[in-house]
Amino acid sequence: MPTRAWLAVTALGISAFTIVTSELAPVGMLSALAKDLQQTEAGAGLAVTAYGWVAALAALLAGAIPPRFSRKALLIALMLILALSCLAATQSHTMPTFMTARMTGAVAHGAFWALIGTVAIQLVPADRLGLATSVIFSGVSAASVLGVPLSSFIANMAGWRLAFTAIALLSLATAVALLWTLPALASPQPLRLRTYVGIFKNPLLLSLFGATAWHYFRPLCRLHIS
Repeated sequence: MPTRAWLAVTALGISAFTIVTSELAPVGMLSALAKDLQQTEAGAGLAVTAYGWVAALAALLAGAIPPRFSRKALLIALMLILALSCLAATQSHTMPTFMTARMTGAVAHGAFWALIGTVAIQLVPADRLGLATSVIFSGVSAASVLGVPLSSFIANMAGWRLAFTAIALLSLATAVALLWTLPALASPQPLRLRTYVGIFKNPLLLSLFGATAWHYFRPLCRLHIS
């Protein structure tokens, strides 16, 4: 397999690392965020919770992106949007402006995950797809064990704004890497409305959604009933 293809796979893995680090970074700096933005730590925690919801919705809707939009250009643009959202967060002094910056990054986050699956298939032969997928998604694990602790360290030593600046710079670097390494990519056909409707009519998925929701609602029910 060409070296450039592996470089593209690695660049996607670093992109995944950057995106997940951006998502979870506030967890390690809630006290500083709450103090600067004049919020409780619970209120500042919305920067992670709401981010996850918006990213999930963006991932769902990204399947409807028309094929005329270049997948390579989209991936690069999404990393640039993430970088801008992190830079905007560093300039925020109120919770609404900080949340606006975060939600912008969440849209890029969700759309990125929706697109990345079809990209890996085009980069490597079928017998190397498992390895390539492992490399890409290792960025998620690396973000949890390295990216988040490192961003917390930077926040503790130099402030949370510098931590987000570092994530923004890494996002810019990955955008350049994707520009250099990714080939032209074929665009899949967009999902139709009936496809989305079919997803939400699937009994298995509805059962999984219900079981997951109940896992979080049960403690609240016990708290209020007791």
